[in-house]
Amino acid sequence: MTKSPLTLAVSKGEAEAKMQARLEKGREIRNSSIDSRETLLAARAAEDKWSDYNRELLKYLFKNDDIAGEYALGYGPVWGIGNLNSDVRTFREYMDEYINRLESIFERIELIPEPQVVSPHDGSQEVAKPNGDGVFIVHGHDDAAKESAARFVEKLQLRAIILHEQPNAGRTIIEKFEACSNVGFAIVLLTPDDIGASQSAPDKLGPRARQNVVYELAYFTAKLGRGRVCALYKEGVELPSDYQGMLYIPMDAAGAWRMALAKEMKNAGFQIDLNKVF
Repeated sequence: MTKSPLTLAVSKGEAEAKMQARLEKGREIRNSSIDSRETLLAARAAEDKWSDYNRELLKYLFKNDDIAGEYALGYGPVWGIGNLNSDVRTFREYMDEYINRLESIFERIELIPEPQVVSPHDGSQEVAKPNGDGVFIVHGHDDAAKESAARFVEKLQLRAIILHEQPNAGRTIIEKFEACSNVGFAIVLLTPDDIGASQSAPDKLGPRARQNVVYELAYFTAKLGRGRVCALYKEGVELPSDYQGMLYIPMDAAGAWRMALAKEMKNAGFQIDLNKVF
């Protein structure tokens, strides 16, 4: 059987952002304080979860399993007996090996072809120019995230549109929303503003974005197409389950989300100088 060529299943921006977040998480686990058998066991448990997630993520990011297989290639540490310092050193070397593997994959992303994006409106592969320089920012209660996204958009010399900053002009909220939504791109901020649970597991409460934010995510996806909508999410927030193929970028503390977002906006047809990102 002929192998399918190695291509990304998502955009380069999304792949780079997700990989960057996993690298940061891995370094955090690798450098965690370990001063007892208990803390070593906790670190190893965290590494297991981290690595399991990485394998599934790589299957999601690439159209065949070659990269996931490369990452998972056997490398078993030999643990000592009764020597904590030796086992801690072995653990850190083990983490270094898999962090290095992820870094190697991360550095090659720019060389791997992206999937062809087809416009949902006319079926062509040509990217249409955006409708003006407006970028609508959908947000919840996290003012810091909202300001960070808005100022970044303005830094790219685009116009950040935030609903409550627009004049009412005698319109209802929905009329005002519809009038302001004629934009070329939408950024949706999924921040942990609410707490919720499934009816089948009412005790398992988790952080969620506000309902109006999820509604507006669906609205802009339908109106602009997936290629013109980007969801920035804070770590730990529950992501909507029915938006397959939606672009989700982690809003990490290191700021890697800025470059990933700028690349997506550039792919959507905006004239963006990536040198202005940082």
